[in-house]
Amino acid sequence: MAAKVVAAFGGSWQAVENASELREDGVRVIRRSAIEKAQRESAKRAC
Repeated sequence: MAAKVVAAFGGSWQAVENASELREDGVRVIRRSAIEKAQRESAKRAC
């Protein structure tokens, strides 16, 4: 799953980190909607 997420963000861990949010308990999370949006944009770039 992590590889798919990174690929959706153009292969950049920095982009993934920028899209993530820090929860109160210190855990970084990425919203599913952000991943899906990145996947759509990645597919558009591939065309």
